[in-house]
Amino acid sequence: MAKIKKLFEDYRNAFPKESRKYLNDSIDVYEELVKSRNGAIMEYNSSIQLLFENMGLVKSLKAQADDLGQKSIAIDSNLPSVVHWFRRARDNLRLSIMQDLNNQSRAIRYWGLNEHPPLTDAMPLMKAVSLGNKRQDLHQVFRRCLERYAASVRNIWPREEKQQGLSYKFSGENLANLKTNKTVSGIEKYIAIIRLDPVTTHHIFGNYVDIRLRQVRLWLPGVDCKKDYTGHKKLTVDLIHMGDETIQNDNRQDIYFAHDRVQISFYYYVDQVSKIEEATSDKVFGTQQIEDSFTLSGNKSDIAAIGPFATWKMVISSENNEGLNMEGVREAFLEFRGTSRPAREAYAARPST
Repeated sequence: MAKIKKLFEDYRNAFPKESRKYLNDSIDVYEELVKSRNGAIMEYNSSIQLLFENMGLVKSLKAQADDLGQKSIAIDSNLPSVVHWFRRARDNLRLSIMQDLNNQSRAIRYWGLNEHPPLTDAMPLMKAVSLGNKRQDLHQVFRRCLERYAASVRNIWPREEKQQGLSYKFSGENLANLKTNKTVSGIEKYIAIIRLDPVTTHHIFGNYVDIRLRQVRLWLPGVDCKKDYTGHKKLTVDLIHMGDETIQNDNRQDIYFAHDRVQISFYYYVDQVSKIEEATSDKVFGTQQIEDSFTLSGNKSDIAAIGPFATWKMVISSENNEGLNMEGVREAFLEFRGTSRPAREAYAARPST
């Protein structure tokens, strides 16, 4: 392993000095994606192996049940079907309760930011006493999370719709990546991948914790495209949350989650935004409905609200933007609008940057 690391370091150091930092940063981004993919593959393979073992167990138990059923017929011809019906009803009820408890446990962890481990779908069916104890445990954890949640007040930012939210400015390397034309399946696309974490973005979010997003926007002053039928130059951007997420609780403890990626579309009129100061909500075409996942203003939703600390993939396709021209782009900003809670003793343990 040491030889492999040494070989990798020698490879990195062999790059020309003028482009070494850019290439190494690109390799770091690629390495993070590979790690995420490998983790997902290992989890998938583990699930397949578990499924294979359970299928064998089901086959064995079915053979035993058939054997016992044949023996029971000699005693009472109606007994096997009655016993089977009751057992099946009991097991289905156990499984349903376990699934509900599992979902409740995951919800408590995601919303309450508690490290209480969720139930696993692969565990054996639990008996009534164990299910009752698990329900009491979850209720106690929920009460503790609710008490801690009530100790601070959520903020919605920005206050006014016409105000700008909190923005992450692209570095020179990220901007260069975004402006590099890539051909994917015969379609010209501009793609950038960035990783945001609580430490490197502390100058943006300050003492905000438990951040949940309401809107996500990518502003590109200087970009150009062809006018649509309304006479405006409307740009279409795909913002993809890759699912590897970090959310901080009120003690600034990092809680890690992994879920399916979330794709968000953003549209705005580029002919009305020549500089970042002009990037306001009245230039936006359409509202992203991710905020209905956690506010009382919308319908109830099973979709959990996402946060900013994750891997983000930005895609601008020439297929959706006729006459797309990125040459005039000199800076890029990823704007977040959302809600948060304040950290306890926010600046007592300020993270280093």
